[in-house]
Amino acid sequence: MDGVTLEGMSSEDIASRVKGESGTSVVIGVLRGQENLEFCVTRQAVDYSALYEVKESNGKSFGLITLSSFGTSTASHVKEALDYFVSQSIDTIVLDLRDNPGGYLQAAKGILDLFLKEGQTEFIIEEKDGKQTSYVSENNEPYIFKHGYILMNGSSASASEVVAGALQEVLGYQVVGSQSYGKGVAQTQKTLSDLSVVKYTYAKWLLPSGESIDKVGITPDVEVDNIDTSELYTFTIDEPLTSDIVDERVIQLQKMLAILGYEVDRQDGYFSENTKAALMNFERDHGLTEDGEFSNDDKEQLINEVVAYVYSEENDAQLKKVEELIQ
Repeated sequence: MDGVTLEGMSSEDIASRVKGESGTSVVIGVLRGQENLEFCVTRQAVDYSALYEVKESNGKSFGLITLSSFGTSTASHVKEALDYFVSQSIDTIVLDLRDNPGGYLQAAKGILDLFLKEGQTEFIIEEKDGKQTSYVSENNEPYIFKHGYILMNGSSASASEVVAGALQEVLGYQVVGSQSYGKGVAQTQKTLSDLSVVKYTYAKWLLPSGESIDKVGITPDVEVDNIDTSELYTFTIDEPLTSDIVDERVIQLQKMLAILGYEVDRQDGYFSENTKAALMNFERDHGLTEDGEFSNDDKEQLINEVVAYVYSEENDAQLKKVEELIQ
């Protein structure tokens, strides 16, 4: 890259060289088969919070929007997706809110404004003194789809539950998957004089019906479980983990290897020789340093592979169920 070989570098080192100030360029060389290719890439901020595509299953087309978070520009990206679906005469839409932890409540309102017609309640904010404020759509020309489905799981929380709950209650969209997390509170933050930040809960939000989902979650209309990955990503590795230790992070290593089909003799956190051999097989299969030590590079690659496996068309039972319902 820019004349510097990346061989032997960690993923963090490679990322640090690729990243840079928006508008600047970097030349990346790749070996494709026996051919050396060079690409000049212009750096810029990329928003992956909303991805969309038209999919087809058994002759039926539908629009799929995957929302990973709710940021300041998410609603505008959703509008872009809806415009595209309309141009393609799509009458069925699927919102994938799985593993979406939420974000800005205003972003959730912006998305609901696209679907709900003028005067329909989107959600209710109830302050600590009991005062309630209803938030309603002001859109007299909402996007209308004949059928709507929402994918959720136990890691769908906060703003994603606001959107799912309103679409489920008001428009009758079917929620498919598993019970959502159940975060029904509204939070804000304040910067103090010493520049420290305090984050605090100032109210709770309610569904259009007035129901609270806090610590309860949204119940799916059609319950379908995928492979549970909710606890596999919440750990850090500062120093590589090695054989003959006992560590909770080794449990996650063993679970991920097992999900991907690598033979492990245990999932109790003891770093056995069998676990080391399975890890080395994974490292070899994915071009990582083949040392049998559980490093941060190994962790990142494992997570990427597990996510790709669980949500592949072949293994995604929740999306398969939606496709069955669409027929």
